[in-house]
Amino acid sequence: MPIDYKNEIIFIHIPRNAGTSILRSFEMNYIGHHNWDDYKRLNSYWMINKYKKFCVFRDPLKRFISSYNYASMEKSFWHPDIAGIHKDYDICKKLDINGIARLLERGVELWHESWIPQNYWIQGLDDILILKYENISQDIQKVYPNASLNYDNVSEELSHNITDYTKQFIKEFYKKDYEIWEKLLSSNGTKTKR
Repeated sequence: MPIDYKNEIIFIHIPRNAGTSILRSFEMNYIGHHNWDDYKRLNSYWMINKYKKFCVFRDPLKRFISSYNYASMEKSFWHPDIAGIHKDYDICKKLDINGIARLLERGVELWHESWIPQNYWIQGLDDILILKYENISQDIQKVYPNASLNYDNVSEELSHNITDYTKQFIKEFYKKDYEIWEKLLSSNGTKTKR
């Protein structure tokens, strides 16, 4: 669980939302993706109530594209060789992005957590600073003033012919994410109470 004990900060690492860059830039202890229930279960009541909590949210469609692009990479930051290839690599090489959306539509669970809606990671947590991925260089200053972010684990930018049907499915599948996203946009990029 990404925790900065020195600065009393808990980072909820939502997959494909600049988490690796944040972990490495601020030398946080522990890695991985853990939802809020995990933090509550494994940490002291005092810590989870006292520490500042933040996460990064991004446009759900752009995150879906990033998840697909990342899974399609033969080598990446966390999967540097064939032995460590991304678990969804083979399926993403067989299916285009619309095909992956059809799998999710049918209820197929893919291996990587990046397909899970962003709101899952922060369910039950009302007091959290949500940073906007698209403004992360500026927004991170609200957590770490005068800090700069190193960009790691970036996926290749590939273009895709995403059908209108897939776009509509993404809006429905990630409906709660879009609700949070719209609030972020209307609040100029950050919000603390959900």
